[in-house]
Amino acid sequence: MLDQYAIQHDATGNVLSPDFFEINIIVNRRTDEKADKSMKVIEAWKGRHPQYHVNAIDVAFPPERANVGNARKYITDVSLLRATERLQNTGPLYIESEDADLFSVDRRVVSTLIRKFDEKPHLDILRGIQDRQPEVLQKNDLLFFERRLSDISEIFMRKIAYRPEN
Repeated sequence: MLDQYAIQHDATGNVLSPDFFEINIIVNRRTDEKADKSMKVIEAWKGRHPQYHVNAIDVAFPPERANVGNARKYITDVSLLRATERLQNTGPLYIESEDADLFSVDRRVVSTLIRKFDEKPHLDILRGIQDRQPEVLQKNDLLFFERRLSDISEIFMRKIAYRPEN
């Protein structure tokens, strides 16, 4: 995945400078689990690609707090702290979050995120791509149906009148 983030492009296909963005990673696990080799893999990648700004932390959460939401909050808080402590803040801060089970990263994910936020400056959050592997979905009707059913359910649940408690 780091290799795919390292070859980010702008909207016209030019490679983004490594100084244009940084990658902040949280390797999270439960306190009752042993650490895996993730930090070693990240450090080895950083050694081969010193021009990229990659920061990684290894965090063990108590079992009751070991979930993706807490991990995302933690790494977002750390990213915000890093941004506020910079000597020079020359513009807005954009944060893009992904999960460890990601299979691929679009080569324009950074520039697309910035463009979409800049087009709608009143927004604080954007929802990203939901169908990560369309090539798998198109081969599996049941998986495709489940994904769409989940999307439709989410749309209905946004309206208070459609919620089960009403």
